[in-house]
Amino acid sequence: MNSQLDELNDIVNQFYKVAPQGAALCDMLRRSTALVYFLETHRSEIHKQWIATYHNTEGTNAAKERQADKDHPELYLLRRVMPSANKVIEAMRSNLSYLKIELSQLNTEV
Repeated sequence: MNSQLDELNDIVNQFYKVAPQGAALCDMLRRSTALVYFLETHRSEIHKQWIATYHNTEGTNAAKERQADKDHPELYLLRRVMPSANKVIEAMRSNLSYLKIELSQLNTEV
């Protein structure tokens, strides 16, 4: 999971710093959507473990939640990273759409 998070972070940094065009942007989008899928798979598995910990813990609901959160801190991380990653993917898609429109306008001018 950490290597996938690191790779996704590298893609986001590259997108932010370089503003890639065309094929490079398509490749970044492909890789980032695949990584988000794999991270979502991890999140789902960790959530199952969190639920098991919650149900196997004695005490109040708040105590059960605290224990499950304590035992599975990576779930909190994924809950925060995933929406942000999806927003970056949306931005990449928007950039690709803009490039397509720009290219089509250039082709009609010729």
